[in-house]
Amino acid sequence: MASVLLVDSQTEICAEFSQTLRKHGVQVETASTTEEVLCLLGRSEFEAVVLEFNLRSEQKNRAFSGAALEIIRRIRAGNERTFILVFTSMEGEIYEKASLAAGADGFLLKKDGVTNLLSRLGAHLDK
Repeated sequence: MASVLLVDSQTEICAEFSQTLRKHGVQVETASTTEEVLCLLGRSEFEAVVLEFNLRSEQKNRAFSGAALEIIRRIRAGNERTFILVFTSMEGEIYEKASLAAGADGFLLKKDGVTNLLSRLGAHLDK
């Protein structure tokens, strides 16, 4: 079973998407802060990390802290195989370019829906 770390500061969104992923046979862990993500990454290995670009940091307690980009860089520094997908409500080429430059494998808007998320994950986790 595929293991995915789903990261979003909005816990209700995280719960909704993780429930849908579980219904499709994906093992999901969730995190809502940078600190939780780093803790989970330190003790488990995930096949994929799906994260919101607009992630809040407990230390900075504000959005646009660069937390998501820092997480992507840290994952890439230690692991080239993990599939990293930014699944966000932040529209704009600047967010996509920043995500990909940091090392993300893909960028998908939440408005495109969970079906597209499942398709994208399936394409990479079945390899």
